[in-house]
Amino acid sequence: MSVYKEELGFPLFHGTSSIFLDSINQSGLGGENVSKKFEINAMFSQVVDAFNSKYKDCNWWVGEGFICEKMVRQEVTNGGFNFRYGGVYLTPSLKTAKNYATSNKYGSELISYFIRSYEELFKLDPMLADKIFPIAHPLRQLIALNPVPVVLEVVGITKDCLVTEQGMPIEEQLELMRQFPEEMWQQFNFESTKPISWENIKQIDLNG
Repeated sequence: MSVYKEELGFPLFHGTSSIFLDSINQSGLGGENVSKKFEINAMFSQVVDAFNSKYKDCNWWVGEGFICEKMVRQEVTNGGFNFRYGGVYLTPSLKTAKNYATSNKYGSELISYFIRSYEELFKLDPMLADKIFPIAHPLRQLIALNPVPVVLEVVGITKDCLVTEQGMPIEEQLELMRQFPEEMWQQFNFESTKPISWENIKQIDLNG
């Protein structure tokens, strides 16, 4: 067996929301590109343009606009911060996955930031905000489902299905991880290159 077909040898975790569990069960983790399905980036881009053209001095935008712009442009910064969305990102740190799930109300950083930016624009210009994100938009039905934080453990994944968070081969990152205690692994994340079937997923009890 090729070394790249070997299992990773340690668990990976993914923080998300209960509103996506049905989709994950049916299509696998990463089987459905939610950002593309709901055209999140197109709407988010319009909100960003609205703030930059009309409300760039708004206190919220002054503090959060930089991050919103990076998200819309799907950038990986020189410092290694990843603002690419649409893929499945996994962490060897259960703590990191928990923090992600609990700090992003809708289980997705992109959706959570988009909704927050829409809400802030709505305070300033409700007609424009609702023109960008119409009342009948199907995303509204999804986020109305009373989201609850969820952490998934991915088991049995093989090395050939992974790249680093920045999209690079994983061997150098694995070598670096061997030099650090597991408590410091939270800085080493992965991206799955394939959908992960429900059979390879266990839901973590966050109340345990």
